[in-house]
Amino acid sequence: MNTEFSPESPPSTLPSVNDIFGKFIANHPWIFWASFYFSFIIAAFLCAFVFSTWLNLNHTDVESARLLLTTLIHSEATIIAFVITLTLVAVQLTSSSYTPRVGNIFANSPHMYLLLGIYIVSIAYSAILLQLVSGSEGIVPVSMEFLISGAYWLTIFLAIALIPYIFYTLELFTPETIIKRMSPSLTKEAILQDTRNEFLISIFDITHNSIMKYDTATIRYGLNRVTTQINNQVSGKNTPGENGEMITVYCAHLERCARQSIDLHDEEILSIILDQFESVGTHCARNTFDNPTGQVITVISEVEKLIAIKDIPGSLNRVRELIRSIGKISIENNFSETPRRIMACQETIAKHAIDKMNPGDKFSVYAAILENSIDSLAEFTSLGITTGQLGIVNGSLEYLKSIGEYSLRQDILFPLYTIADRVFDLWLAALPVLNSTSTFLNVADLALDARKDSLKNGSAGSDNFERKILDIGILSMEKSSPPEQQGVARLLATLRIEDDKKFQDEVLDRLTNLPAQQKEPWEKFLALQEKIYQELVQKQQV
Repeated sequence: MNTEFSPESPPSTLPSVNDIFGKFIANHPWIFWASFYFSFIIAAFLCAFVFSTWLNLNHTDVESARLLLTTLIHSEATIIAFVITLTLVAVQLTSSSYTPRVGNIFANSPHMYLLLGIYIVSIAYSAILLQLVSGSEGIVPVSMEFLISGAYWLTIFLAIALIPYIFYTLELFTPETIIKRMSPSLTKEAILQDTRNEFLISIFDITHNSIMKYDTATIRYGLNRVTTQINNQVSGKNTPGENGEMITVYCAHLERCARQSIDLHDEEILSIILDQFESVGTHCARNTFDNPTGQVITVISEVEKLIAIKDIPGSLNRVRELIRSIGKISIENNFSETPRRIMACQETIAKHAIDKMNPGDKFSVYAAILENSIDSLAEFTSLGITTGQLGIVNGSLEYLKSIGEYSLRQDILFPLYTIADRVFDLWLAALPVLNSTSTFLNVADLALDARKDSLKNGSAGSDNFERKILDIGILSMEKSSPPEQQGVARLLATLRIEDDKKFQDEVLDRLTNLPAQQKEPWEKFLALQEKIYQELVQKQQV
């Protein structure tokens, strides 16, 4: 059963005025913008009151009033045509540049509807005034003076109101703004709508276009924004199925972006996409969501295969790093499904690196990736030992052995030394902790192949296998069962057959530094080893 994990919460801070203000606008756009535009009407009639009544500066005759009102009606009608034209041009340009779904932003925005509404009201108001003064002569009465002045100031303030609308429209020519305005709509309900999750599809349409244009700034901004929103939606408040489905939907989009960047062989863009996988996977792992984390790893594994085919070593190493990072958290949280997928992915990365190497190629990028993959699996083994998860220990050792056997088949032998060395160190750490360490014996056989290779190439003595096996054997006499003790002794005896001088040197060196309390198990282990050694020698002679 998974243990609960509560990530360390950041220090609490009071929200700023901008945070509260921006949140209110995002949640209640119609209320805010209706109040905003209505304030222009109020301001217009306040100015009309001040100038026509309180200051008493205007003395308009009827003929001038008719001309003024007619002009105002014509100018406002022209402005309405301008607003509609500007909106349609903006929709056309942004749709052709990014995605046709950008039109939804304009359709859902209250700006155009409110602006057109108050202009229609203003035109109707001026037309009614024009009808009222059409039958009069001379100077306009004071009461009518206020109403006409109101129409005049209303036109001025409505023209000023065009400024925020134009600014809003021009902002939509930048993809960052489009993404920023779409991302708050990525709620759980919107993400789970499958083919109808318009906002998510729209953002990824922009991302795909940006990848084709090598626009890394837009890609980074957009994916970081969406990933943050996805992480906010994937939470303990949802059912496991809902979290899993949201991760599946999002990772499917990320995978398509990764495939596109791999086809273009663009490591910078691919690195940005891999960062999103790491962010989502780490979020799920830290919040103990086992199955969603495993789904992220499954998609990453598919991406890794394409990276290996296209021969992009930098990105292959990046995948290895993020897999290692997520894997550590998963093991620490006692996940049941995800660690296996992660270890399998590390094994695949190691094998892909081996496929790209030559037998003598020990210092290439792929050799470093292979070494690091082995280190990652060794680290998983160590975590399994520390947390007492025998399944993790056995699984990681199984994959280490698989990598060693594959490298042996491909005639890439230097990894055998690394694997054997790591396994012996881990074995020593596991003996005082685990009830059974028999799995280590299966992997330790790789040390025999490594020793044969060192003798063949004249580099005998470059390893210290005997020394470590002696330490393991001494400890096993106290901690392990008789079959395991015999297995360790047989391993040492087999190495002795390959290189008896190395064995004798290590025995003398170890005896010199042997603590008093280890002398009895030392003698028992050497006696057991000697017995098995003689049996092996007799078989060889026969």
